[in-house]
Amino acid sequence: MARFIARVLGARGRTLSIYDTKCVINTSVTAGSILSGNATDGEKTIFYLDCVGVQFKEAGRTIGFLQLETPSMQMNNQTSNFSSENTFTFEDVSGSTNAVMQIVYSAICDLVETVKYCPPVKEEMLWDIVLKLAEADLIVDAHLLFAARDNEKLQQEREVQEAEEKRRQNQEESDARMSDIAKQLDEMGCFRDRLEGVKGCKRVQDVMKVWRADSWEDLSQEKKAQIQAFLDEWDNRERLYGSNEQRTQGVVLSLLALIKG
Repeated sequence: MARFIARVLGARGRTLSIYDTKCVINTSVTAGSILSGNATDGEKTIFYLDCVGVQFKEAGRTIGFLQLETPSMQMNNQTSNFSSENTFTFEDVSGSTNAVMQIVYSAICDLVETVKYCPPVKEEMLWDIVLKLAEADLIVDAHLLFAARDNEKLQQEREVQEAEEKRRQNQEESDARMSDIAKQLDEMGCFRDRLEGVKGCKRVQDVMKVWRADSWEDLSQEKKAQIQAFLDEWDNRERLYGSNEQRTQGVVLSLLALIKG
């Protein structure tokens, strides 16, 4: 059974009721419907499965219209888009403005495409359409609107939870990195207490005495040469640019990586 979504009041006695599988155009007897020859149209149900096109024209100097085209022969006004029984007419006034009708047009196109090519219409799609039509101040199905808002709230809560989980993971990764650094610094000894001593070192052996005196003999000649070159470069940079604690900390960490590498 078709599910009602929303209703739009138009011009010349027309009312458009939107369902998930069909549209219903009702025509009441008004001066406009009498003049256009549509006073006896009554109710016309158009199933999306039968649609071959949806035509839309904004209201301006003339009234606007939304027409659902079908391959079947229409009973009246076959040459007039404004007076066809498959047409919903509207004026650019409150309740059916061009902006509102543009939303309605897009929603019906999406429904037609879904019903014809990738059925069925899913709840999430109905919720999205209902929310958009409700924001346009149209008459919408209350149950669908409540369900859509509940889903929107759940989605927001899910996004908050995902953001919190991502923040927690990032914090854990950051804590793990800080723990590794702390472990390295612990292996190196008390960083701040030994910093000044390292800055005063001019030979590789002196650096090793400051950091780990018993490790020097375990290093290969190639590694010792690399460390000596590193310290020479460090010494040259300090003469050129001077030294500060932040730069020295970076140098010492690089030296540790070189020693352990």
